[in-house]
This record gives sequence, C-alpha cells and structure tokens, in this order.
Amino acid sequence: MLGSLQQPPIVLNQSRVVAVLGIVFGLGGLATGLTIQPNHWMVDGLIPAEWLLIPCSIAFTAMALLALVRHARLTLSPAGIEYRIFLSTRRAPWPEVGAIGVWQYGRGQAGVDVTLRSQQPLRLAGGWPLPTQDLAGLIEQARRHWAPGPR
Repeated sequence: MLGSLQQPPIVLNQSRVVAVLGIVFGLGGLATGLTIQPNHWMVDGLIPAEWLLIPCSIAFTAMALLALVRHARLTLSPAGIEYRIFLSTRRAPWPEVGAIGVWQYGRGQAGVDVTLRSQQPLRLAGGWPLPTQDLAGLIEQARRHWAPGPR
C-alpha cells in the first residue's frame, strides 16, 4: 500500500497469485494438448480433443499473462475512487459514493461492496493486501476525509 490520507493518493495492488496459477494451468493444458496421441480422445465423437485443448490453453495463458501484467489496482484520492481491473477502469467521485459494505459468498470468498448513487455497484473482490473489513474501513475513512459537504 502506498500513500496515506495525509499524503494522497492511496494505492493498493491486488495479489498476483491467481494470475501466476492461471499461467501454470494454461501451460499445463497446452503441454497436455501437444503431447496427447493425435485423435485419441474425441469430443462428442467428432472433434479431436487437442483441437479444443490447444487453442483454449493458449487463450487462457494469454489472459493470465495479461492479468499478471495489468493486475487490479485501487486508488483512493481526494478526487474519488479509481478501480482498475484487467482492461477496464471505473472512476467514482466521492459525492457519488453511497454505502460501503462487505459482501461474502459462501464461507470463503469475500470483498468490499461500494454502492454508487447511480445505482451501479462497485464490487471489489478479495486479494488485496488488507483484510476485507479493513479495506472497507479505509475506503470509509477516505470518503469522510475527502468528501465535500456533510455526510
């Protein structure tokens, strides 16, 4: 985490572990597709398995490489929130930020849910250097510190 409320912006980078695992699995699928006996396994009895496995593994590995290079980044500044994930970037000025909460799916996956006044949710998945509750608290602190007007 870079920056603080006194020295903005606050920049958090998401962990790259998932992207590295994606590259490993993609390369494993590619190696399997290249080494299996040609036409040995068929999909629906019509298409050789390697015809699907090789291009899909290449695409999966390329996406994981892109995710490794352009990982998710959250920036909190006096202007608002900027959330960059993969190929998209979303920005929300502080006056547009509504409720900030935590979401959880099942027992494991959790993240921060930022409700915007435009009714478009901004959901931040896990994998940040802070625990989910602490990240939600940091976003709330930044909003109180930098948002204009009373809350």
